[in-house]
Amino acid sequence: MERDISLYEALAGIKFDFVHLDGRVVQVSTPPSKIIGHGETMCVDELGMPFFGRSYKFGSLFILFSVTFPQTLTKAQRKTVKESLHDKAQEAIRCDPSVKQEYKLKAYQGTEQELLSRLRKRCTILY
Repeated sequence: MERDISLYEALAGIKFDFVHLDGRVVQVSTPPSKIIGHGETMCVDELGMPFFGRSYKFGSLFILFSVTFPQTLTKAQRKTVKESLHDKAQEAIRCDPSVKQEYKLKAYQGTEQELLSRLRKRCTILY
């Protein structure tokens, strides 16, 4: 499942309902302290597809989150964000002119099975 969420939802937590393939309405929520990153995958046990030949047993449902960032912020919003999230110690590290090294992002170069294995290791179980 893919789910678009707002920046606020990514930081403050989410709770949403969806209609499962079997017709029941299911509610999914994150723990209060969980922050969701853009492109993060979470899994919910026993809400996935039924196992072949055992329709009473279900696999895991994987949810891929896309965080929608605001296009602009007002001056008041920028001030609120800075007061809420700003860390002066991190700014000193981030703005250090002696740091010259850059890291480039790379696309995943493995097989689909390797990627699925890595995703399973990364997944967070929702309650």
